[in-house]
Amino acid sequence: MKRIFLLVFLSASTIYAADISIKPQIDKDQAEIGEVLKYSVEVKGSFKSAPSLIVPEPKGFKILSTQTASNYKISGGEVSSTIVYNLMLAAVSEGMLELNGFKVKTDSEEYDVEPLNIEITGATLKPREDKKHPSPKESKKDIWI
Repeated sequence: MKRIFLLVFLSASTIYAADISIKPQIDKDQAEIGEVLKYSVEVKGSFKSAPSLIVPEPKGFKILSTQTASNYKISGGEVSSTIVYNLMLAAVSEGMLELNGFKVKTDSEEYDVEPLNIEITGATLKPREDKKHPSPKESKKDIWI
């Protein structure tokens, strides 16, 4: 009797773990130093309590902000959840960088989030507009001679 119970418990646990979907994405695959990027991790599945995202300090990026959005669906007695973790990142070094080391922790398991690569190039200098001295074509006063 004990063996049957243990076998059923392990099978249910495996199905529960297999019923999770983790999808990382980033809004750009190329950016410049200082540019802000949105990195998202979408977690779908049935959970007893909301999973958490374990966030390392990503190499080559600075975390500016984090946000979590949750959506719960009850259908036919089944409860499913979609949780999206959004991180706003600023690129601080150049090169081919990898966003890795992120993990999703559920009630009983910890899952690695698939790494994503992004190419960061040096910052392009953009001319700044001088508010005190607008360029001649932006001047609103006509000068007649």
